[in-house]
Amino acid sequence: MTALLTLRNLFWLVTTGTEVILLWQLLRRKLQTSHRAFFIYILGAFAQSALAAFIYVHWGYDTALASNVIWASQGVVICLRFAAVFEMASRVLSDYQGLRSLANRLLGAIGLCTLVYSLVVAKKHLLVLVLSLDRGLELAMAAFIVFLLLFARNYMLPVRALDRALAIGFALYSCVYVVNDSMFENLRNSYLGFWGYLDVLTFLASLLIWIAAVRTHSEEAVAISGATKIPRNVYSSISPELNMRLKHLNKQLLQLLRAEKQNS
Repeated sequence: MTALLTLRNLFWLVTTGTEVILLWQLLRRKLQTSHRAFFIYILGAFAQSALAAFIYVHWGYDTALASNVIWASQGVVICLRFAAVFEMASRVLSDYQGLRSLANRLLGAIGLCTLVYSLVVAKKHLLVLVLSLDRGLELAMAAFIVFLLLFARNYMLPVRALDRALAIGFALYSCVYVVNDSMFENLRNSYLGFWGYLDVLTFLASLLIWIAAVRTHSEEAVAISGATKIPRNVYSSISPELNMRLKHLNKQLLQLLRAEKQNS
């Protein structure tokens, strides 16, 4: 167990350094404005790491104060992460107001329902509240991102390489976190060392994916989901039809949203 905790702390230190590199890359590419929510999320994750190091040095690992502060900060980071996914989805669907409004409402409803559920089951226990909120939001984000990528692939919706990398990193972390949280809730102390190790290692993998994408980012570079596997002449022939279907779907959603506003 001691060796596992030492290895986890080593990866934690490496992850914190990687967060700094990603923040620097975002600033160097001047993406702190166009990707504001994502930038704030990474900044929040770095601040949480710094806060945890300060608390553990001054109050130790096993105090109630350290536990409450760390879990409270985790709740804040979860919300920042959710906002970053919200922002990414809005960019992918930016040309289709109806689809974007539907996605925003769906994510908003999921976030609100998860928060209410977490408050009900927590019964004033901070750890239970954060674990329930975290697992619920991570599961929702993973499912939403997979659906969004499949939707973009089906309609050959243009997706920037950076947004695709963000989606993959978010989905990777969310899927592993849901399993990890479930294991921790059932096993608690006997699983604590491996839980922290797997969490840090998965987040580090996501950070590396994002850094690679930010370094090669270009506003003009757009990746068409699934287009690389389709011959250029075939894609050119079916693209107008798919675009027409997408515009028709977007128009129907806009009409439904306008009707809803008129009735409210």
